[in-house]
Amino acid sequence: MDLQEAAAVFFLTAFAATAQSVTGFGFGLVVIPFLVLVLGPRDAVVLSTMLGTSLSVLMLLQLRSQVPWRPATIAITGAIIGSPVGLVVLVSLNKDVLQVAIAIAVLVATALLIRGYRVPAGGDTGPLVAGFIGGVTRMTAGLPGPPVVLYFKASGLTPELQRAAVTAFFVVTGIAGAALFAGQGSLDRHLAALALVGVPAIVVGWLTGGKLFTRIEPGLFSAIVYVMLVGSSVLAIATALT
Repeated sequence: MDLQEAAAVFFLTAFAATAQSVTGFGFGLVVIPFLVLVLGPRDAVVLSTMLGTSLSVLMLLQLRSQVPWRPATIAITGAIIGSPVGLVVLVSLNKDVLQVAIAIAVLVATALLIRGYRVPAGGDTGPLVAGFIGGVTRMTAGLPGPPVVLYFKASGLTPELQRAAVTAFFVVTGIAGAALFAGQGSLDRHLAALALVGVPAIVVGWLTGGKLFTRIEPGLFSAIVYVMLVGSSVLAIATALT
């Protein structure tokens, strides 16, 4: 680990943590396209999972009383089923295919969300399917957020409930994903050292984003979500094609 690499991880992590603390998601969307350039796709996914999960744990300590546990638990169940499938995909695909998969996953979720897709309230199929897809994309692209954010936003939850539900989902699926990565041998000393560099950046972003969230109106919250998804989609596509 050299100084430039450590500095890149620190500043990218702080920025991504701020984004997720405001919206409840976005850590992987923001950080992975850049980490891919620094570390390569597989290491970027593993490191993003470790750091993003750490941030989600901090957030859940604050938000646990707001979590709509039934749909969140169903989504988590779907992700636990989907995560091993995603791990198989991760170790089977080459670098170029994996980068294209990252771009497509982000773009499809973004397009559906912006078009105003809505799902009926209640029912177990929606969160189960969203969670399953999120589990697959967690392991392949480090991006569990788009499918789950799409579902919870489309179901009409308030920004506070969306943020809390997605955070609970990230905690459980992130821990499961990190365990699978460790068991598969993807977590080495180099990534562990970079994760330690990112820990103080996580705290900085968490505190900053928490203060910003209290000043944001629901309409502005939605606009920020859309801008983040569109921008990250474009960046992911550009990364995949270069």
